[in-house]
Amino acid sequence: MMLEMFRQYELLNFDAVLLKGYSAAYNSLKDYRTAKEPCHNGFMKENYVPPVLDDIMKWCAADGWVGWVVAPGYHIIDTEVPYVIKIIEFLCRKNDITPAVNITNRGRQYVFTSDAGLLGESEQFTTLGVPVTYRASGRNYVIQPPINGRTWLNYESLANPPKLSDELLPYESKDPYQVGLCLSYTVGEAYLAKQLSGDVDVDMSFMAFLIEEGFSEEQISDFFHLVFRDEFDSRRTAAMYQRAKEKIASGKVLRGAGSFIHKIKEIDLKRVQRFIDELQRLKYPGKRKKKAPEDPKIVLKANFPGLIDLVDDDGVPAFLVLHNNKLEVYHTINTESAEGEKITVRPPGYTHFSFRLAPAEEVKNWFQANDDNLFNDVLAFLRPCAYLTDEQWLICAMYVLLTWIHDHRDIRYIPMLLFYAVQERGKSRTGKAMLFICYRGVHCVDLRETNLFRYSEELHATLFLDMMNLWKKAEH
Repeated sequence: MMLEMFRQYELLNFDAVLLKGYSAAYNSLKDYRTAKEPCHNGFMKENYVPPVLDDIMKWCAADGWVGWVVAPGYHIIDTEVPYVIKIIEFLCRKNDITPAVNITNRGRQYVFTSDAGLLGESEQFTTLGVPVTYRASGRNYVIQPPINGRTWLNYESLANPPKLSDELLPYESKDPYQVGLCLSYTVGEAYLAKQLSGDVDVDMSFMAFLIEEGFSEEQISDFFHLVFRDEFDSRRTAAMYQRAKEKIASGKVLRGAGSFIHKIKEIDLKRVQRFIDELQRLKYPGKRKKKAPEDPKIVLKANFPGLIDLVDDDGVPAFLVLHNNKLEVYHTINTESAEGEKITVRPPGYTHFSFRLAPAEEVKNWFQANDDNLFNDVLAFLRPCAYLTDEQWLICAMYVLLTWIHDHRDIRYIPMLLFYAVQERGKSRTGKAMLFICYRGVHCVDLRETNLFRYSEELHATLFLDMMNLWKKAEH
């Protein structure tokens, strides 16, 4: 079988190159990366003399591998990403072409012909917005079947491969739509890795970013398909788009684009940032990476005089401020630092805190309502959580309300409550129930100093230290 296959390669005038493989002479440890390396350089030179069939068979008998230099006029698309494989095979069916496919241990290599003068590059994005590795003629080699378990699919197409379609050519960095496709793929990678959330970071912030960049509904649908892939819901995407457009038509500020850009910088997603920068350069030609006009310095804040609290406004953290006896919601506040520098203050993202934020509109409604029964409502909420005396429940309820006015000028200190009992008596359940309605409640199961200082100094949070042998852990 191997001899017959290698004879076919000779008929196609493919130049062979001997690879180290798992031979004792070059790779006794059988490292996979080392196995793919050529035994000798020079296969790209004009005077290269490839091994003959007899040499190849002897080398394979010694556990060596064989690669084949990509022949003139041939071009190979290499990928190990299942989603990209799915797209390429759909494209082949759509264009009614059947390329030869080298099924490798980890992915697939599709053989085409091309006169585009492409270079052999790894992770080059195509016009479809997906990354592939190009294997170019005279510049690259590939490990060919039947080496190391590889197999051919549509082997007969090797003699007359189909032409590489425009969709698989490298993307055009001057085409905003193609850049948007590439950006969306990288956003999808971050979403699948759980670095970005689907509802806040993508449905809200990324949607707002794309609309501000001037993309159409049809284009945005294409982009979201690349983000969510098999989870893509066209109706949900259309609904989110219409909702955003209605906010613009009603005169409301479309918030979220700035949040998206800030989140990408905050968690240092360089691949996503690359395509954001490309879109910005297309939108503002002649400018450097910064947007025009130049933005003031952004500072994250969760506490400042006049702030009622952080609230959730359409899935995005916002400031709730009391102004002239009326509650106002702000996503950013322009002010000056103590040094006189112009800054823009904005709330931290959801990744910075673990407590829940109340919806802004509900808080506004309750602000207008009579809250004479609030204390009794707190008691009624807490009582089912554990068995305590009436006097003890009064202390717990008052403590909850006290956390919400902790910064009042008449409050000198706040006591610490200690829940002490044998195991399985409801200590954690009671503490968590209180946290749920306390001011910025955070459940802590360790004593990491950096976390405790951050929660107390930056968030003024209510901390529930839920652990056994507290003082022993503190001493440690």
